[in-house]
Amino acid sequence: MGRTTKQRLEIASERLMEALRDARMSQADLAKQSGIGEDVISNLKRKLYMPKHEKMIRLAETLGVEENWLNGSTDEKTRPVLSFGRLTGGQGIDVKLLLEAKLKHDVEDLAQAAGIPKEEWNDVFETVMLMIYCHDPETRAALKRLAYLSSKHEQD
Repeated sequence: MGRTTKQRLEIASERLMEALRDARMSQADLAKQSGIGEDVISNLKRKLYMPKHEKMIRLAETLGVEENWLNGSTDEKTRPVLSFGRLTGGQGIDVKLLLEAKLKHDVEDLAQAAGIPKEEWNDVFETVMLMIYCHDPETRAALKRLAYLSSKHEQD
């Protein structure tokens, strides 16, 4: 692309505002959910400076966009679907769907081991997915609780 640092900063500022609008999120919400100070976000919005790479990654993840799009390095807003060519007969595979399927299987195993009735497994999975997609800080605690219940059930 060959953009200068100033151009990338201008683009990043515009894209931050676009992503905030798309996510229906305030600057304060973004700061809270990403763990990045409002001052850093404000400085990017005002085109004063570009946050460090790690912070841009967290902002992009929180906003659900590609980090390279947010920082002005590329025009690809979302992550591309990975293609495994010959393994899939030339069809692309959505890695997100694969990970969700694997997570669903793992959550079902934990729920079963914890003695949760099968008819409630989908509710458990959807709760875990909601926590992940909302970047809820309780995600680890919920998964640890399921793991704890699973290990406790196995000991009984």
